[in-house]
Amino acid sequence: MAGYKSDPKDWRKFAKFDRFRYTRNLVDAGNGLFNIMILCWGPGHASAIHDHADSHCFMKLLGGSLEEVRYDWPDNVQPEVFKVLNKNNNNTKSAICPCGNDTNLRCCQQDNYQNEVTDGQHGGQDGDEYDIKNMKEIGRTRLEVNDVCYINDALGLHRMENPSHVDGAVSLHLYCPPFESCRVFDARTGKPTQVTVTFWSMYGQKVKRVIEADCTSEGQ
Repeated sequence: MAGYKSDPKDWRKFAKFDRFRYTRNLVDAGNGLFNIMILCWGPGHASAIHDHADSHCFMKLLGGSLEEVRYDWPDNVQPEVFKVLNKNNNNTKSAICPCGNDTNLRCCQQDNYQNEVTDGQHGGQDGDEYDIKNMKEIGRTRLEVNDVCYINDALGLHRMENPSHVDGAVSLHLYCPPFESCRVFDARTGKPTQVTVTFWSMYGQKVKRVIEADCTSEGQ
């Protein structure tokens, strides 16, 4: 992905914008092993804070600029990868890194960090208290054309935003394995909600949307 130089002729037919929200446009379903998609961000469009359902997420900026903001996990919510590691008597945030190293996944973070909706199902335990202290920002990066980044749940949560109020942005994403739902997190309280992710278009054709209140999300 890092070796590819963005050329609009390659991806223009998949870049479908919506006036009101960012869009997820499926390019390749990868025989169920991965998803390749193009996300289109109108001026000021942003995702919610979200996890990646224990999937690896690789991203490249094709056009415009985006800002990635990363967050630590709320104290009372734990990703599946941590549960597996803890079960193996390893309480560190480590796993198999996509670069091939069985080391801390933070080795894959970019060097240019500048700073250290299905229904309302909870990711935490019944009776958990949620407050603003649960959402701690741990990094912020400005991405320009041809920049790449990587995240998975061992590295934390994130949200993406188009900081421009004039220009759109286009990003290429690879998810391995693919996922149909993820958790989004309330920016004020850290409370998680399980949501179903949807596509605005598939293979260049707009998907017929069935709107169900509080049941689907454009979560990344």
